[in-house]
Amino acid sequence: MNKDVLEFIAEYKLDPQHFFDANGQTLTSDVKEQMRNEEKIFAFNTTACNKGHHIKSRSGHCIVCEPKNIHFTLINFNEGFVYIAASIKGSVIKIGSTNNIEKREKYLNEKKGYGNFNDWKILHYLKCPKMGYHEDNIQRTLERYREKDIPYYIGTELKYSNEMFRISYQKAYSTFEEYFTGKNFQSKQIERDLSKYKFMNLPK
Repeated sequence: MNKDVLEFIAEYKLDPQHFFDANGQTLTSDVKEQMRNEEKIFAFNTTACNKGHHIKSRSGHCIVCEPKNIHFTLINFNEGFVYIAASIKGSVIKIGSTNNIEKREKYLNEKKGYGNFNDWKILHYLKCPKMGYHEDNIQRTLERYREKDIPYYIGTELKYSNEMFRISYQKAYSTFEEYFTGKNFQSKQIERDLSKYKFMNLPK
């Protein structure tokens, strides 16, 4: 790590153990996979952003230009909830994580709703450490069913959804069950009538 990186880490009170040396590489899917395997959250010595910075989150955002991404990234590595939500309007399942399960459903349905659907229901959740890490692993298990880069608006801000999957609730639940086998984490199924969520499993 050079002086600039060390000063940045010190300024934001970050753990150097969370940083990955990208050796000048772009954060490709292979590099991100290596970061996941090594449980690294941020990368230094990456290809430069538009302003010439070389420190990014694992998602590829420059955390020098947008330090707010540090907070949101770290939240995902804290204890919280990984959940399964569903939209009947969209016939889609969302795999997500949050540190406040009570408020998340309301947030998903604000304005026009996440991914342009405003009828989201959280059906099942599980409390665990490193919620973002587990969420990411489950999503990658279901990669062939993922709806990628779906544009939607929160107010006037354009966002892109990458957390929706063309699967049934049962497919999502069985994936959770297999992934968390042997882990003694608290889980809860909220919805009783799951017959409404027998969507088709549609791989890409």
